Amino acid sequence: MVDSPCLGNFDLEHARIRTSKDNRVNKAGVTLYQMAIRLNLVFLNGTFPPDIPGEFTHLGPASNSVIDYLLISANLAVNVLSFQVENQHFSDHLPIVTTLSLFRYQKDYKHSVPLETSSATKISGIKWSEAVAQKYQDFSIGKSLPIYLK
Repeated sequence: MVDSPCLGNFDLEHARIRTSKDNRVNKAGVTLYQMAIRLNLVFLNGTFPPDIPGEFTHLGPASNSVIDYLLISANLAVNVLSFQVENQHFSDHLPIVTTLSLFRYQKDYKHSVPLETSSATKISGIKWSEAVAQKYQDFSIGKSLPIYLK
């Protein structure tokens, strides 16, 4: 199965095309894909080597499927060195592993998703503004937190 290109301003040499060994599509997958587009996220499964085409992440008694995903901000996609589904059979779900480079990060980071304040996109209870967005960006760029995935 080939999905449409992962869109976003992530300054890659070329657009990434997601491929998968799982050719089934369901409502939950479509919803996740639409959410990823809205939030400017990129699926690593089936998009980055050596996981091309995307390997199955769940080994079921009747069939295998891809139900474990790793999504990353499109702005951080330039930092992805590799993504793979490991062949470790500790359970019916296989571990997914990614390697990120901290040295390829762009210091002149700008949020690529425009801030909208229409009633369709506003979330009740959050007071978001350009100033708050800049404060969040300054905070998130200045901090580095270890990420542990199992």
